[in-house]
Amino acid sequence: IDDELRKAGMSMTLEARQALRRNLGGDRLASRGEIEKLALYAHGQKEIGLEEVRAMSGDVSGASFDDAVDALLEGKVGDFDTAFTRHCQGGGPPFLVLSSAMR
Repeated sequence: IDDELRKAGMSMTLEARQALRRNLGGDRLASRGEIEKLALYAHGQKEIGLEEVRAMSGDVSGASFDDAVDALLEGKVGDFDTAFTRHCQGGGPPFLVLSSAMR
């Protein structure tokens, strides 16, 4: 990730990097293509954040599920509310977040 972004003169926040890693698969060529696509999407910016990763990936419901569980376990009420709402609005079952957090 860092090598590809360095070529484009960009960096990435830790939060964005973690979200991107969750979305990348085992195919290195396809993953490189996704990183290049992200760099093109964020052209003109010095740093890529979580919002750019979410906008590029298009899979907000999956990301918001993980984000909701993480926020719940970290006690970040505002972040939990945002992520949980996105998860539910995307058709995700509410019980899934709570049952995952209990494990």
